[in-house]
Amino acid sequence: MIKYSQQARELLEYTNQLIDKGYRKKDIAALLETPAPVFSSLFKTILPILAEISPEDSNPDEKIQFAFSQVNNMSSSKTLQFLEGYVTKLEMAVNKNLIQQDQDYFSLVKSQARNSYDFIKKYYEGLYELFYVASDHDLVKREPFLIRANPIDKVIEVRKGNKLSSLHYKGIAFLSAHHTLTCQIAEVNDTPQEHIMMHLSIPFIRKAEFLRGIILALNYACQPLARKVIIKKVTGNWEDFNYDEIESIHYQPEESEEIKEIHQYLTTDERVECFSIPSPKFNLLDLVQELKVGEQIKNQKL
Repeated sequence: MIKYSQQARELLEYTNQLIDKGYRKKDIAALLETPAPVFSSLFKTILPILAEISPEDSNPDEKIQFAFSQVNNMSSSKTLQFLEGYVTKLEMAVNKNLIQQDQDYFSLVKSQARNSYDFIKKYYEGLYELFYVASDHDLVKREPFLIRANPIDKVIEVRKGNKLSSLHYKGIAFLSAHHTLTCQIAEVNDTPQEHIMMHLSIPFIRKAEFLRGIILALNYACQPLARKVIIKKVTGNWEDFNYDEIESIHYQPEESEEIKEIHQYLTTDERVECFSIPSPKFNLLDLVQELKVGEQIKNQKL
């Protein structure tokens, strides 16, 4: 009986290790060639009880019977017979990543974020100013942007301020390619209304003064919008920024040369945007109509 207790502890340990790596329970069940509901009963009910059996127990059989009496979809004799094989399979999976190919998208992103941790922390952790074109054609917004290492979760956190309200934005950063830093950001809220994806081009020279790229979000009409973005590293602490004091930057001739260059870059072919069109026909004629709407809006801004 002690043998079963040891096998139960090993199975729990290996299962938890795989879960920590981002594997789903249904993937582990598939590896063990066991239906997902059966594996769930094994993991949640049977194994914890078996793992508590010790040499000092006067009647271990009674504990085993009690464990299997809590479920109605498992045979005690067959399950105990398979425990050793389960341990072997999960041990191999932990050591050799046998079910790596079955990871879902979120597990892959988490894994990629952890693999990017050391590089981003070394070269790009810090406080930045974020520049992008606002809804008004000639208005360049400046907001605080933080890239910070989280040593507990081994991921890189990103945070963005907001000029229009006290809402904050939070997400993660990872290398999506050798020279691309990708940030996935969402509004910090119980029901986030805004999600942002940002791709920044990493230069060959490390620790560059600024990074440039593309930000993807929604416009005021909740239509997809892509536009240029720049983040420029600054000194100071995230807490030093008061959201109420962060002013959007509107270019004027007397502004600094630096702002002039940023404005010129951001407002030259600055956005790719989907426009809402009246009375859509839901066929390819809508594409022609949308181009006309976009041209009208562009002319109004000019």
